[in-house]
Formats: sequence, C-alpha cells, structure tokens
Amino acid sequence: MDEFNDLSLDTLCAALCKVMGVEPPKEAAEAAQVIVDYADKKFNGEKADRLFMYNPDAIAQWVQEKYPEFIDDTLDRTELHVPFATVMPSVTPVCFATMYTGAQPEVHGITVYKKPVLTVDTIFDAFIRAGKKAAIIADTTCSIGKIFLERDMDYFIYETVPEINAKACELILE
Repeated sequence: MDEFNDLSLDTLCAALCKVMGVEPPKEAAEAAQVIVDYADKKFNGEKADRLFMYNPDAIAQWVQEKYPEFIDDTLDRTELHVPFATVMPSVTPVCFATMYTGAQPEVHGITVYKKPVLTVDTIFDAFIRAGKKAAIIADTTCSIGKIFLERDMDYFIYETVPEINAKACELILE
C-alpha cells in the first residue's frame, strides 16, 4: 500500500447529521467535509429528508488494492467514494460505535469485540431529538441490532436477509 486513508471514521457521524440538518451527538468529531459539500451540491443547499445507511461490513484497504477487479465495478457506479481510516481495534462493534457516535473508542466505551448497549449520545439520539424517525433493521447477530438498543425508536430484527431487505424497501418507500 502506497498511502493510507487519513480521514478518520469518527468524522462520518457529524457529516451525516449535517446532511440532515441535525445537531451531531455531543462527543462527535468534526464532520467529513467532503460528504457535507457533496450533499450540499447534490441537494442544491437543501437538507436531506431521509438517510439510509447500509452497513454490510468494512472492506479493508489492502483488499481493495489487492483485488481491484472485485471492487472497481462498484466504485464505477458510485458517485462519491470516501475511504476512511478505521479506529483500533478494527472490529465491527468498535467501528459501528465510532461511526454512529462520532467518538473514538475510549470515549464511546467499546474497545474490544463485545456488544454492550451504548449509553453515550449517538446519531439515533440526535435524530430523535430533532424530531426525526429513526429505525434499525438488522439480523439477530448484528452488532448494530445490539449496541444501539434502549432508544425510543423502531427496531426490526430478523432471521433472514430477504426479511431484512423487504423491511428496508418498505421503510425507504414510506
């Protein structure tokens, strides 16, 4: 690898909040300005009325560089590609907690591969405070379906991918 990504994963949360016109969580890092600028241009200065985040899991930079034939077609269909530098340890619960709190692991509290319910301020809390509807759709083992529980929002936890996809389509079309 010739160079590493230098935009921290903790900048995603505030960027998504700004795109929606919502005050970011209390501990969130500054927004990834490239995302905010893209959305401002795309929406002609208006704020988005909804946000859908699809998180199958991360693709390591070395995988993308070693096997471009598996990634390039997707990137060619993407208007905006923002490579982030992960947090450590780079395991799913730690990264998801960082993505949706905007805080580093030592701040949000998940520092190992465990799935406790987060008690710090999250993007979901920020959306709820702003009067937005928040929902999580996940499978029964997914970190997202566990670490963001105990909030006044909708949770749709399913056994199968077809159930998850059907609910996602339903919510997108609402």
